[in-house]
Amino acid sequence: MGTWGAGIFENDAACDVRDWYEDLISEGLSIEEAVDKLIDEFADDADLESEYCGSFWLPLAKIQLESGNIEKKVKEKAIEIIERDIDLRNWEGLEADEKTIREREQVLLELRKSLGVKGRKKKYKLHDARKEVTGGEVEDYSHGRPKRYRKDKKNLAVARKEALFVTQDYGEEYETEHGRIIKELNDNGFDVEFVMEYKFLDDYLSSAEEMILLKHLGSTKNNRAREVIVYALRRIDGEIDGKLLAEIYEDLESDSQLRWAIAGIIAFCDVTNVKEWVVEAVKNPVYADSRYYLVIAIAKLYPYVDAIEIIKGTFNDLSMMSAHMLGCIGKDEQVVDFLNSKLIELDGIVNTQDIECPLKFEYESVLKEIPRAIDKVKERIVKKEG
Repeated sequence: MGTWGAGIFENDAACDVRDWYEDLISEGLSIEEAVDKLIDEFADDADLESEYCGSFWLPLAKIQLESGNIEKKVKEKAIEIIERDIDLRNWEGLEADEKTIREREQVLLELRKSLGVKGRKKKYKLHDARKEVTGGEVEDYSHGRPKRYRKDKKNLAVARKEALFVTQDYGEEYETEHGRIIKELNDNGFDVEFVMEYKFLDDYLSSAEEMILLKHLGSTKNNRAREVIVYALRRIDGEIDGKLLAEIYEDLESDSQLRWAIAGIIAFCDVTNVKEWVVEAVKNPVYADSRYYLVIAIAKLYPYVDAIEIIKGTFNDLSMMSAHMLGCIGKDEQVVDFLNSKLIELDGIVNTQDIECPLKFEYESVLKEIPRAIDKVKERIVKKEG
């Protein structure tokens, strides 16, 4: 799930649900029929046991509230997810940091109020999933990561052994390549809860551990092993030299999944030596949708005026993410004028040309995103002038 903020619609799964729902309603389905159709289409996410259930039921609740007609089933599911802290636990399980979780908590409290739930709600208490593996007791928890905890060496050894055997079900090549790397990472002090889901449980990485990761990242050609290592790099407390990440992103043997992981690191971590490279990569259509997070990286790496111009240049190729990011950072009338011109342009394409269905669906989704982006920019302009 691609996430760029704590808002209800600030992840791609929630946006998909919103767009599908709006399309079904525009086709003439009742709200009940549209919800039932979505439950069929997103059966796994609709299950409250799914880590993505909040990105299914909460967007539905919000969009129905905004339309003034919320179905009972949707309201009940949304309230349950909020009251039982299901969504916040899932965000914590997906390794969101404390700041992001607190921002999400405020978003949910606002939605809770809109749903008519009365009374105060207790502040969400952050958990530490490592207690189940290590028997540890967290003494200090900040930025989503425990700083100090007591390790139960026996339980930890068992957890490591089980994690290594996970690779046996994935074929000889995967086992020997991936398993060898994971074994060395474990032998060098990495705590692994479940290798296949990339949940590295150590505190911030030491410089020695960083060297081990980068050594393997540069030596292996196994994409899944490289992906595990890239995700582990998120534990580095400080700058990451992005030269190797850029080289692997460009590697012809790298797949889309690995490139998504690398782009995410560049967008959300402190990565150096990639400023000029990001601009070149985001313009290269060969990398397809794996460039989405690079648009976010541009907004982070460049001054406002430069970032706006670069993102404008990506619009024709990466329309959805470009429109969204212009809405996230835009704060002047020039951005509004640009988005309005693209709104007219895309509307003309969709209504006057016979284009293929997937492309038409993408353009229609962008046509819904642009007005939302314009509204965000206008809000900033009003606050700035006020």
